[in-house]
Amino acid sequence: MARITTKEQFRNGFTHEVCADATGIAFMTDDNFWIARETARMQSHQYTTLKVDGDDPLRFLHVSLDDSEKVAYTKDAEHGRADIQTRTTMTKYCKKFGLAMPHDLPTSPFAGMYHGRATGIGV
Repeated sequence: MARITTKEQFRNGFTHEVCADATGIAFMTDDNFWIARETARMQSHQYTTLKVDGDDPLRFLHVSLDDSEKVAYTKDAEHGRADIQTRTTMTKYCKKFGLAMPHDLPTSPFAGMYHGRATGIGV
């Protein structure tokens, strides 16, 4: 069966490979479906998105769904395909990736995570 492959660009700027079979039915490839899934979670506000200057957007940083005092992110493509997010504190996340701690994170849901006033929650 013939496959037609094109590049699709999502609103967040990521480019993904989309394939269509001979019937014209489009489908995502297994290797990149996780990016579309995580993007949809961000755009639907299932995740409370966090923005940190210089961060890799493919980590999909957000407030943890299990513990609002922590953040969660996708460690790598393998974890993304398996739908595994890593939980940590914002301080540890920023230290791990060499990022500056955001100065304007909202105090809620981050009360107690670190000192100072919190921002960086994306919509």
